[in-house]
Amino acid sequence: MMRTNHTRAWIFAVAFALAGAFAAGPSQAQSCLPSARTSEKASASQRDYVFDTTGHAVDARGVTWSDVRDHVLFLDGGADGCWNGGRIDGPYPEDAVYECSSENGYTGGTCWDYHTTAGMAPNDGQRTIEDVHMKDYGDGISVESGSDDIVGRRIWFENLHDDAMESDYAQQSLGCDDCLFDKVFIGLAYNRRSSASGNTPKAGVTMELRDSLMRLHRFTHSYKEKAGHGGVFKDDDGFSPDFIVTNNVFLLGPVAGSGQVQFPLIGHVRECAGNTLLWQGTQSAFDSMLSTGSAFDGASNGERLDWLNRTFNNCYTVIVKPAGQSAADFLAQRWDPRVRDWKAAHAAAGGTPAPDPDPAPDPDPVPDPDPVPDPDPVPDPVPGAPMEPILLP
Repeated sequence: MMRTNHTRAWIFAVAFALAGAFAAGPSQAQSCLPSARTSEKASASQRDYVFDTTGHAVDARGVTWSDVRDHVLFLDGGADGCWNGGRIDGPYPEDAVYECSSENGYTGGTCWDYHTTAGMAPNDGQRTIEDVHMKDYGDGISVESGSDDIVGRRIWFENLHDDAMESDYAQQSLGCDDCLFDKVFIGLAYNRRSSASGNTPKAGVTMELRDSLMRLHRFTHSYKEKAGHGGVFKDDDGFSPDFIVTNNVFLLGPVAGSGQVQFPLIGHVRECAGNTLLWQGTQSAFDSMLSTGSAFDGASNGERLDWLNRTFNNCYTVIVKPAGQSAADFLAQRWDPRVRDWKAAHAAAGGTPAPDPDPAPDPDPVPDPDPVPDPDPVPDPVPGAPMEPILLP
């Protein structure tokens, strides 16, 4: 296949690969738990939690929910709240199916259909969710219609057959800071479901990714058995949110699904810097990915990539696997060390978070200057005495 202009523009990028491990993001020093006004301890026997007072927190550290079908945790209540910790370990295997039908790959026997499953289902108020590990479900965090914005920190999403984070109602912003998306079909989804297609998008809706690692993966089965993995973003034909995409590493390929959106949309980006895209497939498959992906902005993935790097001073560096290198060696060089380092430094993976930095010492006080003595007073003249002449220079 003939190389496109997009491809030629990125051949040089191999020489500028990022070296070393992926550094932990600034969210390591942030947690919503210490500042909570009230808190409760989670239990593996409880799946519904209510946030009915502002500043309430659920401490789920050390708690595991295993093999629950459907949605696992429901976070209700109209007040803003905090969730910290926990493990949500699902039963849906690599060869789970979207629905129990032949067009989705089901051939009989026990049916593990992941379409209506999720690790967490927040509703009503805004939620900050941090330091949790969720794996082997359809979705990771699937917001309900009444939910407010979702802020994620240091979450480990693993083996999710559908959307890692999704808002189907055009009313909620989604963000993840310092997160690991390890084999997910789609990263952040903002496509309205059919029952919400008439929703007017809320002003200021934003999709934000910072300091995160994301690996997209095509599982054994997919929706209607379509080829390739999903997109970094699941788009909506009728609107676009704003995007903030900074200091992330994305691992895509070997084949991306046709029409999947891999980059923020043209004209809707508030911030873009320091991102790396690793492509573990062939050059031809990379070119095919760039040529597709039409969305609300009317552009292709390749056109978006060109625009982003012109507008934001090379906010994406692209590294395509060399033809002579195996996929395993490419991952061992470019991806696996980053994942190991992330796990070693994050509580969601059993690692040890970096301590908060020591506060900067106060500067030494500057001593006050010695006071200038007052001049000797001029004596009052003696009455009747002649005035001394004043000599001018």
